[in-house]
Amino acid sequence: MEVKNRNQQMVSATSAVAQTKLAKFTPVPEKGFPMIHLAAPGQLVTSLSATARAEWINVDHPKVLIRVFDYDGTDPTKINPILTRKIERTIKEIATAYNMRNVNCAVSPPTPAETYPIDTIPNAFLVHQITGEIRDILVGQRIWSSEPITLEARPFVERAFPTLLFNLAGFTTTNGDIVHNAIYSLWSDPEVCHMIFVILNNNDPFFKQEAVIANSPQIITKFINSMTIEFLDYKVARGIETPRYNVHADSPTAHPGAWTSLREFLTSLKYPTSLHGTGAATYLSSCTLCHSASHPRGLCEFPNIPNWNGPLAEPKSKGGPKNKNNAMKGKWL
Repeated sequence: MEVKNRNQQMVSATSAVAQTKLAKFTPVPEKGFPMIHLAAPGQLVTSLSATARAEWINVDHPKVLIRVFDYDGTDPTKINPILTRKIERTIKEIATAYNMRNVNCAVSPPTPAETYPIDTIPNAFLVHQITGEIRDILVGQRIWSSEPITLEARPFVERAFPTLLFNLAGFTTTNGDIVHNAIYSLWSDPEVCHMIFVILNNNDPFFKQEAVIANSPQIITKFINSMTIEFLDYKVARGIETPRYNVHADSPTAHPGAWTSLREFLTSLKYPTSLHGTGAATYLSSCTLCHSASHPRGLCEFPNIPNWNGPLAEPKSKGGPKNKNNAMKGKWL
């Protein structure tokens, strides 16, 4: 009993020390950090050069992907070596706080394809030669925000597909129920349901099985019922409201090609209402602060987190950083 109590005291002491050493990082909010949405499956590696992508895939596990807040991947010759060292230092600080010694850590910066559009510059770093424990700690908290650098840690392989499908503009209402009903009614139309089945059947071998074909109405219904929307408080000059809505749903398929074709079809539709305008898909605005595909920088929720010590919603200017309380927020409906 005495030995057991002593061990419990040692664990408690270690936890207290770890908490003290981790005090430089923003603590996890009560409801967790905001979600950072990807625009497509495999987004973080698809913009790499083919050689780099193959080598990253072949690197032994455990490994994680790291994205640095407020960095868009530009000027990699100058910035990537600096960020590589900062990431290494941060991970070793986290490991030390958990009483891990002689921690190994390798960080590989992204190598872009020879030609790529400016909006697909890769900005994810590969962290490898780490233990499974370090990987689980990094991914478990997900966001590590300190004054020198703020990181997002993601699993190298993500089983779940993105829930974010597209963004709708054109509605004149901020009543989410009206928008939700317009989307739900259109998706539930028999012709639309048939097209969803055709897309899944043509692109995903799983949906060619007789048992799955027979069960496809239930699968499609589950997909439609999973749909949710997120209100984005867009404004134009003079504060005129131009509401937009992100549309989310759980993918009915685990096939990347089928998911892409399904999203393209649903994005191509128009979403009419009788009294509140017609919704049409618009380009997803990636946040230059947190990199989420769900909102522009001005609507990023991270700067509003209590004790946030990462980048602010507005970039620093000659007059000093903007007040983080001015950042606008989206709202789930």
